[in-house]
Amino acid sequence: MLHPLVQHLLTLAPDRAAVLVYVEEGEELAEESALQQALEALFRTVLDHAQSLALEAHFMPAGVARVKNTSTHPAVMAYIAAQHVVGARRAAMDLYNSR
Repeated sequence: MLHPLVQHLLTLAPDRAAVLVYVEEGEELAEESALQQALEALFRTVLDHAQSLALEAHFMPAGVARVKNTSTHPAVMAYIAAQHVVGARRAAMDLYNSR
């Protein structure tokens, strides 16, 4: 069973049959399961990226100086990426748990 907000989204969005009208002959529209897996893969990419940044910051040489643009400092980038992952997970879990 889907969360009510997801169900509402699906009622607002066109269904596959309606979308196929706009797909050019010879082009293909991925199946729903493939599209859903793409989102899961996207989240995995975000998670992997955050983990990579965290490892880079963790093993950063002790003498890494401040940089002009602090948003490019490895520690700052790792922190922000990790918080994005936590926020995405929390939003997904809140949506899941509120049904």
